[in-house]
Amino acid sequence: MNSALRIGVIGCGLRAAVYCDGVDRVPAVQLRAYADVNQASADRFLAKYGGGYATNDPERVLADPDIDAVFICTWHDTHTALAVSAAAHGKHILIEKPMALTIGECWTIEEAVRRAGVTLTVGHKMRFMPMVRRAKQIVGQPLMMLAQMMNDRIPDDAWSLQPGVGGGSVLGAGCHLADLLCYMAGSDPVEVYGVGGAITHPNPEIVDCAIATVKFANGAIASLIQGDPGRNPYASTFFCEVFGKDKGVCLRDRFHQATLGGRSDPAGAGGSHAGGARGYRGGRGAPPPFCRQRLAREAGRVPGPRGTHRNDHDGQTD
Repeated sequence: MNSALRIGVIGCGLRAAVYCDGVDRVPAVQLRAYADVNQASADRFLAKYGGGYATNDPERVLADPDIDAVFICTWHDTHTALAVSAAAHGKHILIEKPMALTIGECWTIEEAVRRAGVTLTVGHKMRFMPMVRRAKQIVGQPLMMLAQMMNDRIPDDAWSLQPGVGGGSVLGAGCHLADLLCYMAGSDPVEVYGVGGAITHPNPEIVDCAIATVKFANGAIASLIQGDPGRNPYASTFFCEVFGKDKGVCLRDRFHQATLGGRSDPAGAGGSHAGGARGYRGGRGAPPPFCRQRLAREAGRVPGPRGTHRNDHDGQTD
């Protein structure tokens, strides 16, 4: 009996390549089939990653009894129909963010998954980053947070900015920040208010920049800032500050670097310094004891590219 998890890939673009590059190194997972409306794209994936076949018909992959789970990495307006069909065929699902274009469509997917008894996860990556997870351990219950995601300007003709197709950058990429804040808070949001609109692009039907304030059920409060007016090289695309009682963490450089602030290690490993800040930037001298013992040793200089990652088929960054 084959005990490996057999994967079918739907949408053979840049985001799917990120997932396939990862699972290609996991012995217990097999990439078996690839589907894309562009047959040549599916053929390229088959040639690179191996498997059984490539097709321009996603239903062939979804109905294949030899496939256990699917990656859905297509344009946002196709997510709902593909996810509902995948669930109906008994496939587990990894769906690229955003889950769908509307809340109603998200509920439709959830109901289909519940009815079929399969597992679905959305590609919200930030909560799985080693530095993020270690920062959450150190801070514990946050009091205040700020999460920012800023990109260089996305081209006006990018599919991700088209109403009814991509939905705009706040919907398409800002959901990363929303998930990060929920993870850090360890609680559900109970109040959300903010302002935004078509600030960097001419199409008034999309929201390309927004600032929101979020209150969580456990009392934590947060600001979310998302847009594409330009990327600051120090803060980088991803930037987050988390403030707890007497301690906090600032994450930057796509969450590869961190600075700790407030009271130092309560166990005394690094000495006490109220109101101070300690941190390090990889490769520039030895980190101070608190960072070295409480964060750097655990998360280290997280491997992976530090450049901008791009979504499938266009210039939307995530």
